[in-house]
Amino acid sequence: MCGQPSDLAGHVEDPVRCLRMEVGALFLWATVFAAQTSPSGKTLVPTLPRPSGSFAVGRIGFDWTDRSRREVLSKDADAKRELMVYVWYPTETGGKIGKPAPYLPGAAAINKLSDHALSGADGKLWPAILSGKLASHAMEGATPARTPARFPVLMFSHGLGSPVFHYTAFIEELVSHGYVVASIQHTYEVNVVAFPDGRTVALSPTSWSIYGPQPPEVSEEEASKKATAWEKERDNVWAADISFALDQLTMLDRDRGSVFFGKLDLAHVGAVGHSIGGRAVGRACQLDRRIKACVNEDGAPDEGAVLNYPGADPPNQPFLLEEIFVAPPTDKELADAHESRQHFNQSVVQHDSAIDKQLRQCRDGGYRVTIKAPDSDHNSFTDVPLMESADDPKAKAAALHSLSLIVRVTLAFFDKYLRNEKDSLLDTLHDLGPEISVKHYSAGTP
Repeated sequence: MCGQPSDLAGHVEDPVRCLRMEVGALFLWATVFAAQTSPSGKTLVPTLPRPSGSFAVGRIGFDWTDRSRREVLSKDADAKRELMVYVWYPTETGGKIGKPAPYLPGAAAINKLSDHALSGADGKLWPAILSGKLASHAMEGATPARTPARFPVLMFSHGLGSPVFHYTAFIEELVSHGYVVASIQHTYEVNVVAFPDGRTVALSPTSWSIYGPQPPEVSEEEASKKATAWEKERDNVWAADISFALDQLTMLDRDRGSVFFGKLDLAHVGAVGHSIGGRAVGRACQLDRRIKACVNEDGAPDEGAVLNYPGADPPNQPFLLEEIFVAPPTDKELADAHESRQHFNQSVVQHDSAIDKQLRQCRDGGYRVTIKAPDSDHNSFTDVPLMESADDPKAKAAALHSLSLIVRVTLAFFDKYLRNEKDSLLDTLHDLGPEISVKHYSAGTP
């Protein structure tokens, strides 16, 4: 779902409509970039917030192929699952500096596509992206920070269609506070993946046919069942991507020739994902016990905090469901959807009950946090609101505020469970006021 309620005032949205909204977001950058011009006609280049932690940020991209898995979405029957994984890591401030990392690697290859909309970047800012003027704060090839000896590792999964670079500000902030973040481009389910040899792979037409507009003869119920069944298959693939990437990081940590030799704290691994990526993280946490803490950002399905699989228990690692509050529907909206208030309220209660049941099984670490900051929405986890507000100081301040709350919650959770911080902000989030709602499920929570 796009967003989930924290109580009866929440608005449970139709899952298929939400999935279509995510696919529609493939073309959001085109709209965003086309809008970023000043009254004088000059292109405005948005700037991302500088990370606030004590570390600078490095980034290295890896092209990894899992030879044990066939790529079922490729037209080539012999193709294996190939991924671009970008590892962001802490570096010394003022230390050995690499070269500035572009915001969107592979822009030159993407520029050769006939339809830039598939890249998510065909508007007025495309020249800025292509030239590197729209930049991240990361440096390519920088030396990892010397202390501490090792850094905890976070595996990151994006929302459907959204490249990991949509989450640059969020990732860089986590890294600046001492985490290595391995962000996975899930091939065929991101707008375009650009590989180092110049190849590009766009969103699979199969995924578009499942999540996109359906023929008029297909009912919403049929479409929902079809989408859920397909997503469960793909979440297994994405979960395997996460585990494979973790395998590769383990080899890098043991490789004396690797920049990450001896730097990765693989005893303290977390996973975080947004939207469908959050559901994939839930599946990965069911299957891979190397992952010690799990975060689903605004991706709770109808079935609870994670999708239910036959014979599979919910994750029992510490688990955070982090959501954006969605206002309840008006009477008119319910009438237009042919929905009664009574049935709507019942669905909210059932969904809350499913989440409660799953999170109670987590080892003293089931959290449900709802963010209620003004103007926050499903995209607040991404850079998109910052891009949209480049020439609107008020909107930019609101976007930065929402993102700061998201980062504080996420960091507090991982600091508690991966760094064993006793006095975690996570347990005092209610002090932040009405913009944060926290529910903690410990053993025996009713």
